[in-house]
Amino acid sequence: MKQIDTKTIELNKPVEAVFYALSDFSNLRALPQQSDKIKNFQSSYDNLSFSVEANGMNADIELKITDRKPFDYITIMSTKEVLGGFSFAMNFMFSKLSETSCTMQGKCSVEGNSMLLMMFKKQIENALNQLMDGIKKSVDGQI
Repeated sequence: MKQIDTKTIELNKPVEAVFYALSDFSNLRALPQQSDKIKNFQSSYDNLSFSVEANGMNADIELKITDRKPFDYITIMSTKEVLGGFSFAMNFMFSKLSETSCTMQGKCSVEGNSMLLMMFKKQIENALNQLMDGIKKSVDGQI
């Protein structure tokens, strides 16, 4: 298992608004507009699925929110192996900065072939940080 931490992003919204927006996958409908690589996007309260092009390969991603602690964290797990047998769990953790802003960071545990993890670690980190940028754009623009 490999632990990968994302960059910390500052969101110009109250932690309560960010938590409620991100704890319901159906609120992320703007996410596919952030990248032309996201296809077949479907979301409901607890489930999210989409296809994404990564390094010339298509990956089908299926996610489920498995735990929520209001204003503290949201836990998301893959429900299907990705690209050669990877599975992962991700905790999005929130910290209140003020009444009108907060920070968010992701901590991702990835399981799979250790050799492939070493080869693709940088690409995984970049993809997770791009996800954080997309979440920031979506949250700052919508809530």
